[in-house]
Amino acid sequence: INLVDAQKPNSQQPKHLVVFMFLRHPVLVYFVLVLLSRCVVSFLPRQVSRSTARCPLKISTTPTTPHSTAPISPAHENITHIDSQEQPYISLSSLAGKLQGLVKTVATSLLHLDVTEEELNSSYLVHQGVTTPILLRAPSVGSFSLVRGWTDTSLESFTKTVTNVVTSNPILTGRAVSIFCGNRGNEIHVIPGAFDPDSGYSFVDVIDGRDRLPSPEAVKESEYLQYIDEHIQPLVPDPCAPTLKQMEHKEALFRTKVVLLPDQYACIFIGMSHILGDIVTYTALMDQLSSLHDARKPRPIKWNNAKQASHQISAENFSERDTQVMYGLPFLLGVSANLWRKTNREHEYLSLSKEKINAKRKELCSEENSSLSSNDIITAAMCEANKSSDIFAFTRTMRELHRKEYKDMGGNLYVEVPFAKTAGSNPNDFRQLIKRGWYYDKNELPLMPFLTGKVGRITSCVAPVSVHMAFGESETVCQEPPHDFVYMTPFDNAVIFTMDHDHIGVMHNFQEIDKSGLLGEIMA
Repeated sequence: INLVDAQKPNSQQPKHLVVFMFLRHPVLVYFVLVLLSRCVVSFLPRQVSRSTARCPLKISTTPTTPHSTAPISPAHENITHIDSQEQPYISLSSLAGKLQGLVKTVATSLLHLDVTEEELNSSYLVHQGVTTPILLRAPSVGSFSLVRGWTDTSLESFTKTVTNVVTSNPILTGRAVSIFCGNRGNEIHVIPGAFDPDSGYSFVDVIDGRDRLPSPEAVKESEYLQYIDEHIQPLVPDPCAPTLKQMEHKEALFRTKVVLLPDQYACIFIGMSHILGDIVTYTALMDQLSSLHDARKPRPIKWNNAKQASHQISAENFSERDTQVMYGLPFLLGVSANLWRKTNREHEYLSLSKEKINAKRKELCSEENSSLSSNDIITAAMCEANKSSDIFAFTRTMRELHRKEYKDMGGNLYVEVPFAKTAGSNPNDFRQLIKRGWYYDKNELPLMPFLTGKVGRITSCVAPVSVHMAFGESETVCQEPPHDFVYMTPFDNAVIFTMDHDHIGVMHNFQEIDKSGLLGEIMA
């Protein structure tokens, strides 16, 4: 156990370093260059006419000296020579493809990979394909849980259980590397054993704040979110570190921290790199922690599956054009536009009443949707309240559609489904959208909202509080995701999460929000 003294948190965080942070990370520069080159290839025509693309070059494979009778050596058979007598046309997309290959070759040298063949053969292939750069930049999945009744026995039990979970899932002991594989693009591998608990590495860091932090005992239950946000989260550095940063600094992809508080309180942070999996994978790990603590047989998680690695998070009905609009150059331009408005974005936690939400579910359900979920009501309320985006996207897990095939499988098995904000403002319309599986048909995704940065995301992390187990005599009283999940995001973002037994929380960074409608009716 690594014991660290708590320091006074700095309430003022820098907000103007995004561009400089980008330039400091060669890995990020690499993926942006590759992404831009892919955009050039996809948007250029496959061929151009002779009248618009004439070139005074002729490519041939004749020897340099036409009258020479000497045989051509095998080493020189593929050398091309120039003849200026004819003027055929060339393909711009072909040149762009060459440029893309050159960019990859040059930029790959920035990665300084130190991976042996033996390590690569024993590694987990976790992702490959077009959406790999998106996942590498995605924030880690994590949560803070405030517990009371925490003792030394609780800490010992927690440490032992975490070690058992890590041992049962060797991928958690690994570090991530990016491998360039030619036409297949980039592959992300996790090399296990980089952080080995048997060699003395501890996955539990303990921060002793009992003499320096105020006691949660004197805090009202309605103020627990603010207490964790102000006093606990600043003590955990970079809780939402993206995989790119973890690769650059060779950091562990799974980690936990325990902040000891006065009056037998503690706050537990558990974080997992997004490259390992989505919120469903994270919840499965939490279930394993609970099962092992209670001496129950944990449900295994399947790793290193080919379908897991090749799955793309773009919607299944997307065309190449739609994928480039949502994840390519238009999206990057919109994000860049939002960076200049980032100073106006502050994260906020909203506390919603489960009782009021259930009442709204019964009131608003229609003949087509006899049963609305809490997520339907909250998503509609957030869409209606938002005044700064035109399109939102929600995450849809593929495990519901492929239950047998994807059962107990880890990884990022979800897709992002964009929809018009107006369509999501009605709970019944949103429920129909979920049943259908998509909103925009192929090639109908509008371009302008992405160019102007008016595109947001709503993520649901609603899960039973029992997912966060109680160790010893302790019990969970409140939980929340790290505010870094939305704090550094240059577009509208909201996360729905279970706060406690009576409340559901929403963390957001909306540029403009109006709480007078449905959202105001369900707030605690």
